[in-house]
Amino acid sequence: MPAILTPSPSPRSRRTLAELQTRILRNLGLSGTNKVSAADLLDWLNDAQDEIARLSGWFRGSYQGNVTAVTAEYDLPAAPAARFLAIEEVYVSDEPVAYLPFDQLQQYYRRFRDQTAATSRWWSTRGGSSIYLHPAP
Repeated sequence: MPAILTPSPSPRSRRTLAELQTRILRNLGLSGTNKVSAADLLDWLNDAQDEIARLSGWFRGSYQGNVTAVTAEYDLPAAPAARFLAIEEVYVSDEPVAYLPFDQLQQYYRRFRDQTAATSRWWSTRGGSSIYLHPAP
C-alpha cells in the first residue's frame, strides 16, 4: 500500500507523519518502546484516513476520460491532487460497468486482453494505477 501520509507537511494536514506517530505513541504510553513499529503506525493511520474519507465523502470527486476503440487498459491520473482512495463506479457510454477483481478477470477470462471490441461489462484495477475494461470498448 503506498504511503498516503508523507513525512513532509501537506496542505491537507496540519501535522507531519513524524508528529502523528510521536503523538500516538505518547497517547498510548508507548513512547520509547519498540512494541509498535513505524510501519504499523503508518498502516493504521492510512486505514483511519481511508475510513474517515469513506464515511464522510471527504476527497470525493469524479474523473472523466475518453475511451478508445479496442483499448482495454487506461491509466489513472498520477497527479497528487487526483489520487484515488477508491473507485466507486465506472460508466462507459453512460452505462454502468460492474466491478470484477483482477484475479477473477484473469481466472475466468484468461485471454481477456485478446478480446475483440464489444460493450464493456466489467472493470478491474491492478496496482492502483490503471483501470481495465472487459471486453474492450
